[in-house]
Amino acid sequence: MALFADDVLVFLEEPEKSFMGLMTLLSDYGKLSGYKINISNTQVMTKNFTVPENLKKKYNLCWEAESLQYLGIILTKDLTESAQVNYEPLFSKIKSDIHRWNLIPFLNFNSKISAVKTNILPRLLYIFRTLPVEVNENYFKDWTRQTCFHKLHIHKICPDIYW
Repeated sequence: MALFADDVLVFLEEPEKSFMGLMTLLSDYGKLSGYKINISNTQVMTKNFTVPENLKKKYNLCWEAESLQYLGIILTKDLTESAQVNYEPLFSKIKSDIHRWNLIPFLNFNSKISAVKTNILPRLLYIFRTLPVEVNENYFKDWTRQTCFHKLHIHKICPDIYW
């Protein structure tokens, strides 16, 4: 179980047996605490499991989710898709940020380094720590070559730095 603020992510083994227990437990918790599950936002993503019709009828949930978003990370059934689904939008956003920063004429070398350290690096580190997939080395080469750091024009300010 993963909990953060009002987001809950639950992993179940033997869901035919454990799902009913989970729903009973959540119902009991709701009665005691006054909280309720927002059924309209509740999604179920199964892997190697077919949901029985009796569960589908009893609980009006979105049973056929192909992906889930939890704390900004998109989780897909196929982990090989997870890298592309998560890294590509981040890569595009970083690319547009760097392009926008290059339009600001008064950004000096220290300001550009600070922008990378405070804005780009935390976004990359968060997704690297959170997403359970290995990052292909080609992603890093493409990021460096196509967008990222050489377009900050740091080499014009400090010619000793090369990418």
